[in-house]
Amino acid sequence: MLQTLAMSAVALVFRVVPSVDTAFLIRTSMAVVIYCGMYLLLLAAAIRLRYSEPDTPRPYRVPGGRTWGLWCVAGTGFATTTVWLVIGLLPPGNGFATAFYASGMLAALAVMRILLLLYRWRRPACSSHTGAE
Repeated sequence: MLQTLAMSAVALVFRVVPSVDTAFLIRTSMAVVIYCGMYLLLLAAAIRLRYSEPDTPRPYRVPGGRTWGLWCVAGTGFATTTVWLVIGLLPPGNGFATAFYASGMLAALAVMRILLLLYRWRRPACSSHTGAE
């Protein structure tokens, strides 16, 4: 049912938008905005985990340690990802109102964040079931 709703929303973009080129630009921009949101979460999680679990063995450590190395790498990534997020919120220039377009992109980002939270709060799987029946 969820997949049906998602694909209906995607198909609705083609119905509402006057040209296929513009619909493609909107969907591409939506993917950029969603990925930027995920990368921002990923970079914030890297910083948080280095402070909350500093002694966990990791296969790779950023040169410079968590004092300036991690902050430099994650800060640069955070800044550039934020710039790409802002660029993704700009309309493609085909007659869309900026406020309408940006609110639609932010709504797509909010929906993905809600789905991520629902996945996090799911019921734990039954540990006795191995799936090899």
